[in-house]
Amino acid sequence: MMVLHIFYLQSGNRERPDYLLLSAASGVLCMYIDSAMNETNPDE
Repeated sequence: MMVLHIFYLQSGNRERPDYLLLSAASGVLCMYIDSAMNETNPDE
């Protein structure tokens, strides 16, 4: 999703541990939002 791309652009240093943490957190958050949307919209 766009959130991940934004974090990739802002955090150029892949050596930083907080970069990996942000990426992981973003992925989990995106999946959580997607699952929540799927539950609220069962027709789609």
